[in-house]
Amino acid sequence: MKSFYTTLALTAATATIAEANISQTFKNFGLHAARFNEGMMRSMNDDPAADFSDCISQAQKAGSEIEQLFNVGKYFDGKFNFGDFLNQGQVTSIQVISEFEKCGYNEFPIQFDGVMSHIPEVSAMGANLITQLLTGYKNDDTAVFKAWEYVSGENWEEKNWKNIGLGIQLFMSQLVKFEAPDVKLNVVTI
Repeated sequence: MKSFYTTLALTAATATIAEANISQTFKNFGLHAARFNEGMMRSMNDDPAADFSDCISQAQKAGSEIEQLFNVGKYFDGKFNFGDFLNQGQVTSIQVISEFEKCGYNEFPIQFDGVMSHIPEVSAMGANLITQLLTGYKNDDTAVFKAWEYVSGENWEEKNWKNIGLGIQLFMSQLVKFEAPDVKLNVVTI
């Protein structure tokens, strides 16, 4: 009987540690996903380093909600609360949709799909890639090389997901020659 209690105690301790590790893993994933998302939206700005734009402000709000979505510890109160999870999912999706509008991102997937759906556009995308590689080879100054700078080296080693997201979105948008539209705000003047 003593070995049963010992086994039960070890199992409970192991389950508690495993739950803490899983919770921390999800929390880390949410943090990295939020940073990756912000980097992608920074790529949609004229100046990716600018911190004061409606797009970046909304990307940071969306990132905060993404982090909360993956904070699975807040959904447990003895058992998993699916309602709280759904509620956080709705709040997160509203913030992400708002972010896409403020950053002009909604048009990118449409344009990318249009390019990938037609052979002539895919050929033009390939020619664009070759042109960027050949013209930027000497000075590393075309979008392909700039994107590689963001994704590789120190950023990759340090897991700087914001810069990695920026580099990937820069690469993808420049392959299809997408430029985010200027987002107009409706301002009421008095």
